[in-house]
Amino acid sequence: MGWTAHTHTHTLYLKIFVLYWSVSRARATTTSSRLSRTSSHCDVCSRAHTECCVPVCALFTLLFRFCIHRKASVPQPLSASTCGSCVPTVEPPFLVFAHRPTSHTHRQTERHLPCIMSISVRIRTPKSSTPEQVELNSSGTWGEAAVLLSRKSEVALERLRVLAGFPPKAVDLAADSPLSALKLRANDMLIVQEGEAKVQLGNTGERYVPPAPERAHLTRRRCPADNSCLFHACAYVLRDKSRTEGPQLRQECVQAVLDHPEMFNVNTLGMDPLAYASWLSQKDTWGGAIELEILSFLYKTEMFALDLQSVTVQRFGTGLGYTVRAFLVYTGNHYDCIAMNPVYNSASEREDQTLFSSRDENVLVRAKRFVAEEGQKMKEGKAT
Repeated sequence: MGWTAHTHTHTLYLKIFVLYWSVSRARATTTSSRLSRTSSHCDVCSRAHTECCVPVCALFTLLFRFCIHRKASVPQPLSASTCGSCVPTVEPPFLVFAHRPTSHTHRQTERHLPCIMSISVRIRTPKSSTPEQVELNSSGTWGEAAVLLSRKSEVALERLRVLAGFPPKAVDLAADSPLSALKLRANDMLIVQEGEAKVQLGNTGERYVPPAPERAHLTRRRCPADNSCLFHACAYVLRDKSRTEGPQLRQECVQAVLDHPEMFNVNTLGMDPLAYASWLSQKDTWGGAIELEILSFLYKTEMFALDLQSVTVQRFGTGLGYTVRAFLVYTGNHYDCIAMNPVYNSASEREDQTLFSSRDENVLVRAKRFVAEEGQKMKEGKAT
């Protein structure tokens, strides 16, 4: 009799359980909305609470503990933020519930997947004058970003050259360096160039040049002493060895003074910009340090003037990210330019190299040595 009553009790509990399970599944959406006030997904299986069966699992745990296996060790009920939805819905939850581990750490990794953060920047490529918007993985490496920039710009990775910042400077990072080292901000501009292709910076047709060959020789290219020697020398090194565009460079300096009064002001020029421009326009006016500063700005080129007597160097445009450098020689009252030629003391200017990499410090060392030798010749009367 007692056994029959006990069996009937178990049967009643199971009927209640089946009924409650059916109702709970029908009201899953309502139940999950209450549970999702602090989280929209299950802490264990990451599924949405609209699919969860917390009420079912919780009820079953109680029944399982007190009715079926009262003497057995059973898992603890799931918390309010978990759901048990990782239990297949095609079979009653209790068929697999007892086999689920007490710890939920096997599911925690799914909740802590790294969040990929991106930063939107603009890139200017050699084939397009219109900037293009690109998303970079801010938590990635420079190598990953370079691959993306190479694909976007259609520039081979081994020839890819990128300028960043203001003034733009060539990026010099190892492939495994974090992209964050560039300190990019949203909408920053990246200039993509090809290693040895011509680049456009300001009004210049300057080139990125590799380190100068060790076997080439420095030579002094003399310029007319007509009060415009500085402009002739600069035309030779900046305008592809031109011997006729000195007057044009003078006018470019005049126009720059008029166009940029905030940069070339009374403090810089020593007089009113309009007055200075008028004075500089005269063909007999000598050019000097101010004009070298202006031409460096206009042509985005470092200009180094080496004094023939003291071998001191006046530097213009350094620290501004300019990729090329040109050399002049100054005697105290006259400017000539320095070029590099494959043949020693060659009279042929066709093979002259007049622009050098701003990172090639070896050329500067050689230029100083060359100017010192020229200065010694001048003192000995072997050169004028």
